[in-house]
Amino acid sequence: MRACINNQQIRHHNKCVILELLYRQKRANKSTLARLAQISIPAVSNILQELESEKRGGEYRR
Repeated sequence: MRACINNQQIRHHNKCVILELLYRQKRANKSTLARLAQISIPAVSNILQELESEKRGGEYRR
């Protein structure tokens, strides 16, 4: 039986991955975050905007 994963769950997972990378890397640009998380740069941009609006993103280099 296949596990059903929806877009919201994937987005939550990617957000957690980006938060973990920001914690470990301290400062990283979008392309580095995208490469390490294995997601697209636009996806990273969207996640960072969301984190900034939540005041959870810390500092990152654009």
